[in-house]
Amino acid sequence: MAPSAGVETPAPYRRMVFLWTFSGFIVLMEPAPYDGLFLVILGMALAKSCLAVPLEMLSPLALLSLFVAANLISLPLAEANGTEAMRYFLITLYLTLTWVLLIGLSCRFGDGIVDAALSGYLIAGVTAALTGILGYLHLLPGSQLVMRVSGRITGYFKDPNVFGPFLVPPSILCLQKCEGAQKTHRAAMWMGVYLVMAAGILLSFSRAAWINLAVSTVAYLAQLWGGVLSRRGRLIGMIAAVGVPGAILLLSLPQVRTMFWIRWGLQRYDADRFGTFRMALSHSVEMPIGIGPGQAEVTFGMSTHNLFIRTISECGLLGICSLMGFIAITLWRSLIVSIRRRARPSSAGVILASLLGALVNSTVIDTLHWRHLWLLMALPWCLNSEGITREEGMHL
Repeated sequence: MAPSAGVETPAPYRRMVFLWTFSGFIVLMEPAPYDGLFLVILGMALAKSCLAVPLEMLSPLALLSLFVAANLISLPLAEANGTEAMRYFLITLYLTLTWVLLIGLSCRFGDGIVDAALSGYLIAGVTAALTGILGYLHLLPGSQLVMRVSGRITGYFKDPNVFGPFLVPPSILCLQKCEGAQKTHRAAMWMGVYLVMAAGILLSFSRAAWINLAVSTVAYLAQLWGGVLSRRGRLIGMIAAVGVPGAILLLSLPQVRTMFWIRWGLQRYDADRFGTFRMALSHSVEMPIGIGPGQAEVTFGMSTHNLFIRTISECGLLGICSLMGFIAITLWRSLIVSIRRRARPSSAGVILASLLGALVNSTVIDTLHWRHLWLLMALPWCLNSEGITREEGMHL
C-alpha cells in the first residue's frame, strides 16, 4: 500500500526535492539547474525502485499519455520547422516526466515530499523577489542580470512575464503561514515576506502576473469552509493595513508610476495577439490533427499567447481534449483535498488557489513549458488526505 500522510520521508529525498524546487528561479541557461537535478533525483529513485504509481493515478496518467500521443501524432505535420518541432516535443515530454517523478515519490514517501517541494519553492520565491528588487534599485552588483528588459524585473529568468507569475504561489504560501502563525510577530513576519513578493510581482510589470496574484489571493481567501472566517478576517485586515500603503509608496516613485501607467492599458502588440488568436483557431478547424509542436511562431508569425489556443492549433482535438480533461480532474482533486483538510490552514488551499491563478494566467501567456506550472499540476495528486485512500498499484 502507498503510505499515508504521516509516513516519514527519507532525508536524502527531502533534501534533493528541496534543492530541485529551490533551483527553479534560475533559468537563464538551458538546460537549467532544475533540469539537471531532475535527472539526479530520477536516477536515485529508479536505482532504489522508489517510485510508486497507485491505481488512482491511472486516470491522470492516461490523459497525460494521450496528450503526449497528440504531440507525437502532429509531429510529422510540422513542415515549417521539423527541428524546432522535435525540440518542443521533447521539452513537453520532459515536463510531463517531472509530473510523474513528483507523483511517484510522494506516493512512495508521503506528504513529506510536498513539504520539501513547497519549502524549496518558497525560499526560491523569496530569493528571486529580493534579488530582483535590489537589482531594480541598483543595490545589487550585476543588476543588469535581473533587469534584462528595460524598466522591468526579469530576475534570473529570460522574461518578466515568467518571473512575475513564478512569485505568485510562494506569495500565497506566505498568506497560509501568516494565517497559521500562533504569535503576532511571526504573522507580521510572513505578511512582510508576502509584501516583498507582491512588490516583485508589481515591478515585473506583467499584467498577467498582476491578475494571477489577484485571482490566487481572492481564491485563497474565499476558501471559508471549516470555520476559518475569523482567521480570514484578520488576514484581510493585515493585507489592507500594510498592502495598500506599500503599493502607494511604490507608486510614489516616478519610474514605477510611469511604467505602471504604460503597462496598465492595452499595448500596441495586443491587436497582433488577438489576430493570432483568430488565425490559430482558424487553422485548428482546417487541421484537426494540428500543425505540429512548437510551430505557432513560424506559422503565425508570433506566439499564440494562450495555452489552450496553442494546444488546439498545434496538437489538434486530441491534444486539447486530453489536456483539458487532465486540468479538469486535477482541479477537482485539488478542491476535494482542500475541503477534506479544512480543519486548519493547509498547503492544499494554497495549491488550489495558485493553480486557479496560473490557469487564468495561461489564457494570455503560453505556459506549457513553465516548470512551475507542471509542479502545481502535480501537487494536488501528491497530497494524501483523510478520506482519500491509495490503492495498491505499480512500483518502479
